[in-house]
Amino acid sequence: MTSLDERLDAVLDIGVPGVVVAAARPGFVWEKAGGVAEVPGNAPMSLDHRFRIASVTKLFVAATVLQLVDEGVMQIDALR
Repeated sequence: MTSLDERLDAVLDIGVPGVVVAAARPGFVWEKAGGVAEVPGNAPMSLDHRFRIASVTKLFVAATVLQLVDEGVMQIDALR
């Protein structure tokens, strides 16, 4: 099984200059930053960095909801 640290490193290995990740569930919180904050530059990415994500999240929420519906975890009608 791939660890969360390994997955973060894999994102950096494909060329993403910097990444901040937070994952949580009851009893578990994992936060980590890697890479650089600016290109060109060498200031490290940190957990204190903030990003404007605007409407981009709609795509991820929609995909996640549809995946949960497909897995039987959620029903579309339950969202009303």
